[in-house]
Amino acid sequence: MALTVGMIGCGGISRFHFEGLEQVKARVKWVCDLSEDAARPWAAKFGATYTADYLALVNDPEIGLIIITTISSNHKERLSSAKKRLPRTATMRWRLSAPPSGRERYSTRRT
Repeated sequence: MALTVGMIGCGGISRFHFEGLEQVKARVKWVCDLSEDAARPWAAKFGATYTADYLALVNDPEIGLIIITTISSNHKERLSSAKKRLPRTATMRWRLSAPPSGRERYSTRRT
């Protein structure tokens, strides 16, 4: 059974997440963005439903993973809503600097 996913934010960085979801054969059920033009191509590619209202996605009981790729100032509100339905969450914060090895650094926090 494939993991059912909702994506909030369909800007430039989201393509990396969509590529990963495609590789693991996840079922993308929802794509959400204020820009319908940004979200519609992804909805078409994955056979997903488009919405501009992230709460429609968050409140769908079939969703097992919510990925938030909006601008950082929107993360807290969306993450708080997601955590109410999916209390076990993992967040990841990417840093723009890279260590001498050339690999990007990141930190994760499970709550």
